[in-house]
Amino acid sequence: MNQITSTIISKLLEATANAQLEWLNQEGWECFTSTFKEQNYILCKYDLENGRKEIMLNEANEDGFIEGDFNEFQEGHEFFPNLDQLHAEVEKRAKIVAPS
Repeated sequence: MNQITSTIISKLLEATANAQLEWLNQEGWECFTSTFKEQNYILCKYDLENGRKEIMLNEANEDGFIEGDFNEFQEGHEFFPNLDQLHAEVEKRAKIVAPS
């Protein structure tokens, strides 16, 4: 199981920005899912009660459940700017799918 690293974030961002990676958003759900190099990912962004933002990027199994370590990054974390950029790209490009 890989740990989320700046390299993984950069590769996901590059593939998303170049339209080489498809992200899905189930209607009514705050998160996005994708598969990159045979690994599933789930990406979510939340507004916290203290006014800060938090982004979660985790590996997931084929059913969309988080596998391995739970990774969440708040504003101020070194990964947050790139994750925020990734989330913005994903929001622009994601396909909305009906609930299953």
